Amino acid sequence: MIVGISITKEEQFRGRNEEFSNVYHFDTAVGMDPANLANAISLIERPVFNSTVQFKSWKAWGPTNQGEAANEMLAEGEFQNRSGGAGFQQIYSELAAVVSWSTGRKNTRGQLIYLRKYLHVCGAEGTSAAPGLTDATIPVTQQNALITYGNACKNVLVGAAQQEAHLVDKQGRRLPLGTNPKVLPHFHIRQFRG
Repeated sequence: MIVGISITKEEQFRGRNEEFSNVYHFDTAVGMDPANLANAISLIERPVFNSTVQFKSWKAWGPTNQGEAANEMLAEGEFQNRSGGAGFQQIYSELAAVVSWSTGRKNTRGQLIYLRKYLHVCGAEGTSAAPGLTDATIPVTQQNALITYGNACKNVLVGAAQQEAHLVDKQGRRLPLGTNPKVLPHFHIRQFRG
């Protein structure tokens, strides 16, 4: 079954808690527990987010590949362990790292279509000057951590049974074999909504 799952995080921004999320779609085994999938994804995400980011909640719905009328909420919950992972230097929270995977397909103009994740990591490794003010380059070691995240997202092992969940697009199409994630070398502004 193709399942959509949203991992919601929060960060202190301009004097208030700002929520943001990353949405994923996975081809999962029938009966896979969405809570186990959410926990597995959060374990993959945590090392690339600053320790100031709190993992708040998750929602799962599906099937996402059979039209909106077929979608139904499967489950939702809150994370018991809310803390982010890395002790980075704080940066402007609306800066996002971009991780992308080629889908192997082209649009009507002949350009490759990518599956992208914009990650408000809220920190940069080893930075004394705040990126976005002087230099928005993502440090190489942090780029490598984002590549590790990207590879781990492709096939997630879920729960004690280690069931596989495969990253797909909204329509349920899997990434081509051998697809490797790419990280853009600079942070990009991606404004919070609201």
